Amino acid sequence: MKEIGELLREAREEKGISLEEISKETKISVRLLSALEEGDFSGFAGKVYFKGALRNYAEAVGIDSRELFALYDRILERSDPVKGDKSKLVKKNKEFVEKKKTFIKKAKKPFPVVVLIWIAVLSVVVGGSLWYRYEQALQNNRTITYPGEFLPEGDKDLQPVEEEIILPPDPEPEPVLPNLILLEGDSRGGIYVISGVTSKNIELSFTGDCWISIEQDGNLMEQRTYRRGDRRVITGGKETKIRLGNPPVASVSVNGNTISLAGINNPYNLTIRKE
Repeated sequence: MKEIGELLREAREEKGISLEEISKETKISVRLLSALEEGDFSGFAGKVYFKGALRNYAEAVGIDSRELFALYDRILERSDPVKGDKSKLVKKNKEFVEKKKTFIKKAKKPFPVVVLIWIAVLSVVVGGSLWYRYEQALQNNRTITYPGEFLPEGDKDLQPVEEEIILPPDPEPEPVLPNLILLEGDSRGGIYVISGVTSKNIELSFTGDCWISIEQDGNLMEQRTYRRGDRRVITGGKETKIRLGNPPVASVSVNGNTISLAGINNPYNLTIRKE
């Protein structure tokens, strides 16, 4: 893999950039950047981390990361012909899937949740009003004897009857649920807006090792690696930015709304704003 490392080093030296400068820009340690230039990829925790670091380094020195990955695949094919054949099959399968997607129409947007909630609330109010009027009509047809009223003679053995009128309680409106909207997004990141809440509540949980970086309202809160079974809760703030190094092992929810990260195998940038 020294061919890839030499390309990276030559591009960096042509631009006159030091490893320390690239480290600050990509948040990758100098040790791992130096290993990339030497063609030693064994120091990375997995293929996802390695490809993410390779992409970030390439972009920092002005190399097209797609061409770099193509070179990486060709080197693998030369070193392992069987694996090369498999990679060609995988590539053809991906091309078939991409062509198939062009014939699939975009799914219709689901009916807005807020509208459904208001329909339910109006149904409860109208139903309660009709039931109340029906009960009032029944009450008007009854003969009520009030305390102190005398009965006609001949009915002296009867006692005045007091009847209590119980009105139905007013229906309580159903609470408006928080609404999480995706403004824009692709395979590298997404911007979400949460409305209908007084405070933003983000919950992260992990099923494996995942490096993350968290910024809130422009201030860096933390950068660290979370392990399997770890949880992280972020509250408050107007805008929160989260960078996930290994999205497949992370689960993200905002005020009870889950953000799907299915199929994302590269580092992912999340931006969550409170409306």
